[in-house]
Amino acid sequence: MKIHDDGDNLSDHLATSCNFVLHNGTTHNDVTSARVTKLQWDKADTTSSRHITPTTTGYETLLNQLLSNVTLPIDALLCSKHDCSKDLESYYGMIKNCISVASSASVPLMKIGVQKHWWTPDLDELIQKSP
Repeated sequence: MKIHDDGDNLSDHLATSCNFVLHNGTTHNDVTSARVTKLQWDKADTTSSRHITPTTTGYETLLNQLLSNVTLPIDALLCSKHDCSKDLESYYGMIKNCISVASSASVPLMKIGVQKHWWTPDLDELIQKSP
């Protein structure tokens, strides 16, 4: 850990920084890039359409299509085997993957920190209305 004591900082609070070594195969760049963007659900096309076309990118439509390919593990849900937890975890993982793929394809990303803390959706609306 490093304490940054800068002469330009007149506050009694000092900045600190830490470096962590991750032993799970995740690199520093993976962790950093995961936090650089976030999903903008307010700008997403979450509609559903009855006809799937190349131009249809609705989250609900795509998610329904992806989930329809996931096989329901009846034996695991009934827990008729001795150890059903692995099958249930696999089923859960497939559902999470479908949600992730659908959101990646349908929900725009935004860099974190681009919008100011004082920015509101009302200001977006006013900008859209301005000439």
